[in-house]
Amino acid sequence: MPNRRLAADELIVARAVLKRLRARLVALSAGDEDLLWALRRKIFKELIYDERGKPMQRRALKLVKRKAASARSVGEGCRRRTASLTDWSR
Repeated sequence: MPNRRLAADELIVARAVLKRLRARLVALSAGDEDLLWALRRKIFKELIYDERGKPMQRRALKLVKRKAASARSVGEGCRRRTASLTDWSR
């Protein structure tokens, strides 16, 4: 499914929110470049978590997927062995 694109009026709103956020970060940092960088980094990380989930959630999902793939491969292996055994009996 393709990602949704913002309409022109939605882009205007998004740009306004971004402009206010940037101004707020500059005000909060009060000229401290390191603090400004740290605030930007924190906002960036939290937005990524909103998009992809927290690292522990992603690890748990990977574990579930790995177990499911492992169970599928075990089942496929048994079927293959059974099929080959029946071929030998002919």
